[in-house]
Amino acid sequence: METYGTQSGSNEIEVQVEGTKENLRGLLNDLFGSTEEGIKKEIPGGATLTLKEWPLVKGIGVVIVITLVLAIPPAVAAVGQIAEYLSKKSKANGVTKLSMNRKEIETTPEGITRFIETTIHIEKR
Repeated sequence: METYGTQSGSNEIEVQVEGTKENLRGLLNDLFGSTEEGIKKEIPGGATLTLKEWPLVKGIGVVIVITLVLAIPPAVAAVGQIAEYLSKKSKANGVTKLSMNRKEIETTPEGITRFIETTIHIEKR
């Protein structure tokens, strides 16, 4: 069985999400039910998502970037499920630009899975 953990022992990936303030507010309410910084939620696949940064910006239609932290436990094997969830939530809320660890990636489940699998260490059990 393959399980996943990061090479450095840290299991966190920073996720930067770009969109209009309105789209991102919708995404955060969909993910967490709140826009409060520091809020955490376990997501399908066994990972945890935390809102790290929600900038205070005035105006309608202003494009901003929020930062989430995706924490993947060392023994999680459901990377595809995590990627499917993140892709679905992003698309449902009009998010078209997603970066992980400051590298822009495709917002498809395949693009997210590919990034996670090339970023974290795969251990054979």
